[in-house]
Amino acid sequence: MEEINALTVGSRIVGIPDTVQHHLGTLCDAPAASNSDRKSIHSSASSSTRPQIEFKALSTPIPLHAAIQEATQSIYPSSTTNMATKLVVVTGRSRRLAVENHRRELNELMSEHEYIGAEVRKTIGDVGTAFVVAGVGSGIVVVQAAGIGNFD
Repeated sequence: MEEINALTVGSRIVGIPDTVQHHLGTLCDAPAASNSDRKSIHSSASSSTRPQIEFKALSTPIPLHAAIQEATQSIYPSSTTNMATKLVVVTGRSRRLAVENHRRELNELMSEHEYIGAEVRKTIGDVGTAFVVAGVGSGIVVVQAAGIGNFD
């Protein structure tokens, strides 16, 4: 009997493939799309005084730990409040030739929380794996550029 790899997640929606690689000609203008997305996010009505999306730049020698700490603090804004907010983490997938290497810090996180298989790290990258291991957030979205053209 053939063994099924239960670690692989596939699309269950009929007619929609697991991965969509668009041709460069079908991609919209990234700066214009980003600006229009930001405008719609900021203009949308919300009953909360907190922003729906928050961007932060952190300078730290331990980026995975710092990102997890910031995310945890945004979920539980004060120690007197038991009410948690929903957090969806959006991260990029690790690049193959990146200067940064988070493998050592990721191993430290796994020893602090729980170990997770190498298949997960290879699939969603080091940063995504760090959030999964730490159990922070309601969900995670991992994005990766198609690698076509120059997006600098």
